[in-house]
Amino acid sequence: MHFEWSDLRYFLAVARAGTTLGAARSLAVNQTTCARRITALEHALGATLFERTIAGYKLTPLGSALVTRAELVEAGAAAFVRHLEATRAERSLIRFTTSDWMVEQIAQAAITQFARLRPDIRIALDISDRKVDLIGGEADVALRGGFSLDEPTLIARKVAETPWGFYCSVGYAARHRAPRTMEEALGHPLATPAGRAEVLFREWRADVNISYSTNSTATLVDAIAGNDFVGILPMRVGDARDDLHFCCPVEYLTPSIWIVYPERLRGVPHVRAFVDHLSKHINTWRQQQRNAAV
Repeated sequence: MHFEWSDLRYFLAVARAGTTLGAARSLAVNQTTCARRITALEHALGATLFERTIAGYKLTPLGSALVTRAELVEAGAAAFVRHLEATRAERSLIRFTTSDWMVEQIAQAAITQFARLRPDIRIALDISDRKVDLIGGEADVALRGGFSLDEPTLIARKVAETPWGFYCSVGYAARHRAPRTMEEALGHPLATPAGRAEVLFREWRADVNISYSTNSTATLVDAIAGNDFVGILPMRVGDARDDLHFCCPVEYLTPSIWIVYPERLRGVPHVRAFVDHLSKHINTWRQQQRNAAV
């Protein structure tokens, strides 16, 4: 026995209204369609559900017995829709993580603009300089700096390069001869980002004096500005500070900016929409930076 499940809607509407006209009005269809669907349902079931009278449609004993069962199907369909809507609402949340300086210079404007364009998608921002675990589900999308991101379960879209430079405080430059080359800079007490940069500097010069390191770019900026360090910073960060003196570029160290998200989120519409928007925003930002430098 095969019948259209949607015909149960017409069956219940006619049972409740007592006429195909009243049922048609409740379902926002025409009366002919309603009558035709009832006939089709009876034909598929091989049973008469209604007695046609001058006054309207009257349930047969079998029809009356089936109303409760049809209502269970109706309730199940409503529960299905509620669950779908709840799932969509949950999926509309994007947990986005990036560092403090990337928020300030790049991401915040992109998030604000995206919120206006897509009010149906919520962005939960986690500002963190640590490497948040995307694979483990701590966040959905990250904007990260790095040399290469080749983890097989992550998708990494390179969107910009971030040249770095050596900086010191204006006061340090006045008290000492500020380095003008990377070789000279490595002879000064250094402040660096924690992690990969420390390793690289020690590889380049065994006796390098790393006096301070942190995983927070904002903290690193303040440390360089307020202490007797020569430190490395993204040039977009260091050049924006009036209390810092640019010494020289960092050679062999040009990390890139990457939009990163797990493979399992590939093709998810709201994630794709945010990643595309963020990528487009960063491309515009890069062009503005180039124009400002000319």
